[in-house]
Amino acid sequence: MKLIFEREVDAKEIPVSPRPIWKCRSCPNYGKSPSCPPNTPSWKDFEELLKHYKKALVLKFAVEKDFESEKREIQRYLLEKEKELARSGYTFAIAFFPGNCSLCEECRIPCRDTRMRYSVSAMGVEVGKLLEIKPGEMSLIGLILLD
Repeated sequence: MKLIFEREVDAKEIPVSPRPIWKCRSCPNYGKSPSCPPNTPSWKDFEELLKHYKKALVLKFAVEKDFESEKREIQRYLLEKEKELARSGYTFAIAFFPGNCSLCEECRIPCRDTRMRYSVSAMGVEVGKLLEIKPGEMSLIGLILLD
């Protein structure tokens, strides 16, 4: 895992639509993870949530070898970054994971683990409109809303 960049954006610039959620329906994790549809808030709920935030951090990570273990490492990194931001005054900082939450060995619905965060795509974020992803690029995108 390698952090390629971390960029602050205006929360109003985050593109949200139902399209990513429809794409989620073809994923093998659909319905099997509490961080993914249909077990998530709707994209409309996320759109409403965004109205209460001014800024967000977009984080792009390169995945080099082992996709699942690196994704787990990225998710842990995002949780630590969220805590760091909360301690520095962003009380309502909240992270969103690339892909399904993979912190636990065995996933349960409903989730009782306070570390679980929803997937960026499950919230309806059109990641490709938010930043450039080259064809064939192995990268994962995280998002942290800031208050």
